[in-house]
Amino acid sequence: MSLNTELVCLFGNQTIQASRQLTTGEVVLEASRVATASQDLLVMAGQPAKQQAIVKALPTATRMALCRWLHEAVMLEKVSR
Repeated sequence: MSLNTELVCLFGNQTIQASRQLTTGEVVLEASRVATASQDLLVMAGQPAKQQAIVKALPTATRMALCRWLHEAVMLEKVSR
């Protein structure tokens, strides 16, 4: 499964689209929560249902910032190839 497909499974297209509207400042405000959530997702690697539960439990602002951060990482990976 590609990273982009994983993002769609975790967040859904609507959240991915909405996260693109966040400013850098909005993402920075959520940085500590995004770091914690990303670590939680790594711990649950290979367990998509548990990862989805983690994402769904996040506050909306954190969920959107995490989505934006992960999406940008995917895009950077594609560009660096």
